[in-house]
Amino acid sequence: MIKTVFWGAGDNIRYGTSASQLLAMPVQLLQKGVESGFLKNGEIIYGYTGISAIRFYYRRTGTGNLYLKFASACMPQATGSTITEDSSNLTAYDGGSVDLTKTSFITVPVAAYNALVALPMTVGQTLNLAVYRKADDPLDTYTTDLEAVGFAIDFDMDAAVVAAGYCSQTDLEVSIGTTRLAELTDDTNANPTIPDSTIVTAIVEMVDDMIDSEISGVWTVPFVAGSNCTTIPTLIKRISRMFSIYYCFLRRFTGSNVPAEWINAYKLAQQSLKDIASQSINLDGNPTLRTGSTYITTPSTDPVIDYYDKDKQESYY
Repeated sequence: MIKTVFWGAGDNIRYGTSASQLLAMPVQLLQKGVESGFLKNGEIIYGYTGISAIRFYYRRTGTGNLYLKFASACMPQATGSTITEDSSNLTAYDGGSVDLTKTSFITVPVAAYNALVALPMTVGQTLNLAVYRKADDPLDTYTTDLEAVGFAIDFDMDAAVVAAGYCSQTDLEVSIGTTRLAELTDDTNANPTIPDSTIVTAIVEMVDDMIDSEISGVWTVPFVAGSNCTTIPTLIKRISRMFSIYYCFLRRFTGSNVPAEWINAYKLAQQSLKDIASQSINLDGNPTLRTGSTYITTPSTDPVIDYYDKDKQESYY
């Protein structure tokens, strides 16, 4: 699975047509940003351990060839750690035709990030990308300033993350029955008996993204057993299942017509997710807190829900 991330350049990043100084390595100079050419950096997303492609986007303000080189660096969080860096050679690229309403892109050569591909990268590391224009060279015939828009990076997702759903189709079938799940997800057959696995997977993935988004400020997500947790937290799996079933029902019913028990389950899951985000309840499975996060010790004034108490209705979900 590939995830494309776009890192924009910000305001008015330009490379003039006048003579410029060559891009300097190592990475400490890259960090100076526009002093050594357009630079963009960002944090590695959890689970994305490789790069399959990088594209550099620019506004089409001129014509002719651009004489460019690209550079990259990956910096670990720990002070004093080895910084991996790479760069390409200066190369002439066709700048295209003038069209101020559009952007074009140049595919960054693999030579500019080859060293990063084999790391692998981990969450929290900073990826730096830079481009330099040598406008005083005869090979550069572009007629105007180069206006940088940003970089688009295609990250390869780690196989362990791809396989890590917080709940499964089987979990949903156990909760509401195979036939009921089929009725909610099969849009083809009049009397369905087999759930549409494609739709079920799409709903679970959507729900898991929602969960990760809600708690990503505190916890390192997604939760992957054996990586950033020993096991996926039980409550996370339960919330995923409750949300997923609710959204399956929404494919056939309006919100108020969803069975009452699953409306209640959905509301309980929402509150639990907020409690997880605020760290007012603990998670099992030894999940990893994001750097800088701390446990909240102020006791909550809300009633505590014990999902493991078999005498409580909430434990049924």
